[in-house]
Amino acid sequence: KVRKGEVHAIVGENGAGKSTLIKIVSGLFSKDEGTIEHFGNKVKYKNAIECRKNGIALIPQELHLAQTLTVAENVFMTKYPKKKGLVDWKKMYKDTRKLQERLGKAALTFEPDQLVSKLNMGQQQLVEIMKAISTDVNIIAFDEPTSSLSDEETAEMFALIKQLTKQGISIIYVSHRLSE
Repeated sequence: KVRKGEVHAIVGENGAGKSTLIKIVSGLFSKDEGTIEHFGNKVKYKNAIECRKNGIALIPQELHLAQTLTVAENVFMTKYPKKKGLVDWKKMYKDTRKLQERLGKAALTFEPDQLVSKLNMGQQQLVEIMKAISTDVNIIAFDEPTSSLSDEETAEMFALIKQLTKQGISIIYVSHRLSE
C-alpha cells in the first residue's frame, strides 16, 4: 500500500525484479497475475499513457528526452498549450517556469528555452520530473534515479523527493544501494 505523501523504497540486488515491478505498476509491462488497486479500485491499465492519465508516472533509469528540443518542449510534448490552433510558446515557457519553481532551486539552474542536450544528467532528470508533475500525478516511481548522478546531485534528488511528498505525491523508489 502506498499512501499519500509516502516514500516506499524497493531495494535489492541487480536482477531481483525491482524495475520490472514498477514497470508493471506504471503500465509499461503487463502483469502475469495478481491485482493492482488504485484509490481502492481494482485497475487494469492497458499502457503507460493510461497510467499517466490516472496519476501514475515513471521516471526511468534511461531518460526519454528529445535532446534537440528545449526543456519546455520536452515537458509539454504531446500536450503543447495552444492559442488559436497554434502552439502558445509564451504560455508554455511560463508554465515550465512555474514547474521549475515548484521543484525548487536545483530546477532553476536552467531556462525553459534551453536545449536539453546542453543540460547535465541531474538537470535532465529534473526535466523528466517536470514532465511527470505537469499532469495531475499522485504517484511517481523512480527507477534507480541516482545511478548516474554525482554526490551533490544525489543530495538534491533526496531533497526534491522530500519536497514532492510534502506536496502529497507518493514516491516508489527503486535502488540496489542499501544506503539510499
